[in-house]
Amino acid sequence: MYRSAQLEDYRRSLAEYDEILKQFEDQYGMDSAYANSEFEAGRLGDAMDYFEWTGIYALRESVLKRMAQIEAVA
Repeated sequence: MYRSAQLEDYRRSLAEYDEILKQFEDQYGMDSAYANSEFEAGRLGDAMDYFEWTGIYALRESVLKRMAQIEAVA
């Protein structure tokens, strides 16, 4: 029961993160994975949007990892 509730919470978080990421992708014309790699390489600059965008992207990746771990045990 706990795992299914936790997975549902993670799914809700993913939906929220995906919505935010889509807004950034539409605004800047690139996908989040590419933007993240460019930001980490120092090629996007230091605008606050890029920090927020890559932070949300990192949260999304973390949630996906946790979900995979839970599903592997279930």
